[in-house]
Amino acid sequence: MSGNCYFIGVSWGDTAVADHFRALGRGLAARGHQVVFLIDGRRTQDEDHHSNPAVYTWPSRRPTRPRDFIFLRSLIHRYRPDCLIANFGAVNTMILVGRALGVPVRVPWHHTASDSDQLDIDAGLSPRMLRFLRWRKRVVLTQASHVVGISAATAGDLRDVFGVPAEQTSIWPLLLADPSAGIQTAGATRDEWHILCPGRVMWLKGQDVLINALPSLVERFPRLRVSFIGSGPQLEAFATLARERGLGDGASGDGASGGRCTFIGHVRHGEVLQRMAEVALVVVPSRAEALGLVNIESLAVGTPVVASRVGGIGDAVRDGIDGLLVPPNDPAALAEAIGRLLEDSAMRQRMGHAARQGFLERFELQANIGRQVEWYEQLVAAPTARTRGHSYEGITI
Repeated sequence: MSGNCYFIGVSWGDTAVADHFRALGRGLAARGHQVVFLIDGRRTQDEDHHSNPAVYTWPSRRPTRPRDFIFLRSLIHRYRPDCLIANFGAVNTMILVGRALGVPVRVPWHHTASDSDQLDIDAGLSPRMLRFLRWRKRVVLTQASHVVGISAATAGDLRDVFGVPAEQTSIWPLLLADPSAGIQTAGATRDEWHILCPGRVMWLKGQDVLINALPSLVERFPRLRVSFIGSGPQLEAFATLARERGLGDGASGDGASGGRCTFIGHVRHGEVLQRMAEVALVVVPSRAEALGLVNIESLAVGTPVVASRVGGIGDAVRDGIDGLLVPPNDPAALAEAIGRLLEDSAMRQRMGHAARQGFLERFELQANIGRQVEWYEQLVAAPTARTRGHSYEGITI
């Protein structure tokens, strides 16, 4: 067929990342290009070798074994791709094999920041292993023609930690499908004394910072209650901290009142969005964050965000426009920002409107994916050009 050929390696399933790259693939195919998805997890029921986009599954559940290298080599010989786009576990295999076989454009996406290494430490990785993995990633990235960071923080990480030249680095945020169609808003009113804190319950996400900020807030706003959504390794520890701070017993359920913390645990993604749309504020007190999709999701449903000024959060939440940003690990500053919004309903309404409009303009999938499609076409048209890195929404790198 006419046009170029693009391989996209991505995790599949019902996730925002998968939705983003499915939309990218459909956009490229609609412009006359051949698109081949390489998906992990041995999801053979999703294979489709005859459509455009085509879908293949890696031989291994995680594509890092020699048979995955051989599999990719055979597909490259068959399709002769002009561009490889790689995410997560597919990065090493796709970039190294692509470089060896002369695929001209090789673009890995960088979704994490090095200040999130605590995640790997919590998973039991030693500092020595972390150094090795960082060195290995640095080697792989030298074989890429371009690298995408999802925020200014991840782009800075690519430059400062992995030595990727600025002219080879571009910033493209993950885009989200507009969730409004699935949100029940008819007759719904926001609970002006209810705060939501979504995210994996762990030290890095900072739920303990919010818990320590609450006693002073409860004194000012006796009807205030906070729901924590998510599971994680610190769930019991943080529930205990809440009890010690006199904020309730931390039991699951929605019947909390009088400033009580409620730990709801894991819920369906659609329910998270619905709950976001019904509360006064979403609080994201993370100690590190590459971008934080929960910030974008909150903007999408028109709910203001109070969040830490760390990592890529500032790329999503515009301080004073659709939320407030505070120093990380600072319960007093967090309490002050939350209090400002709780006592000013007009400010909340104004920020909520700005949040929704900002989402539609900057992060909504269908409205923005076309720019990424055009960018990849430009890369393939001039694969060796050392073009200036793309700057998203005025972010410079």
